Amino acid sequence: MDKEHRMLEARLLQAKGLTQKEIAETIGKSERTVRYYLKQMPRPRTNPVRGSKVDPFKTMIDQVLEKNPSYNSELLFERLLKIGYTSKISVMKDYVALVRKQLALQAVMRFETEPARQAQVDWKEFGKQIVDGVETKLYAIVMVLGIREKSLCDSRREWIKQPCLPAMPSLLNTLAAFPTKSSTTI
Repeated sequence: MDKEHRMLEARLLQAKGLTQKEIAETIGKSERTVRYYLKQMPRPRTNPVRGSKVDPFKTMIDQVLEKNPSYNSELLFERLLKIGYTSKISVMKDYVALVRKQLALQAVMRFETEPARQAQVDWKEFGKQIVDGVETKLYAIVMVLGIREKSLCDSRREWIKQPCLPAMPSLLNTLAAFPTKSSTTI
């Protein structure tokens, strides 16, 4: 039984109402040791901090991930092996995941434009329909102005061969009709 367990047992016996002399006889230690055990504050055992085999390669990994955060870990592992890395891939992947998480948390500068000077365009396949006896995919294009007051949507059958391209001119002409200032007043 190690020291921490004896200290815990001494505290439990004290909580049951045993005297220090009785506790000493029960755990097989002197009264002075029992007194010491009962005075000590319980604290968690600390593990020694050891280095990792990936430590010498961290600067290289950081540089690669700074340039391309989604760099393939398998390829990175092969590069490290060529320069002397001797540990397993899982150790390296754990460090890569930590670095990627930190890179994702870095602040991003927002890009803002004046109202009605920017639009977001998205298109999506949203189902199938039988056209001329043939099942064809349906596409929609959605354009949202930066002022968030208007959302334009267009869907056409002629997009079967060139999805979304025919709708762009009509949506852009519609956007040109919007005022450059937001009509919302505060």
